[in-house]
Amino acid sequence: MWKYLNKGISTPIAIGIILILVIIVGGFTLWQYGEIDKEESNIPEAQLPEKEEVANETAGWRTYRNEEYGFEVKYPED
Repeated sequence: MWKYLNKGISTPIAIGIILILVIIVGGFTLWQYGEIDKEESNIPEAQLPEKEEVANETAGWRTYRNEEYGFEVKYPED
């Protein structure tokens, strides 16, 4: 009788249980992230922080292009 109790769980069953747990935990995690995105999208427009316009600091700069090596660099005129 004791030799049958000490046999343990088979490898395919153990792998199946682990896969089921991974799928359940992964699904729960994705569901939670979906709920967070829904909550963030329901924020009224008046409560959103205003976007600051950033001036383009390189607006008047010239551009050096090197076609051979495939890169470009912006530099000021002075």
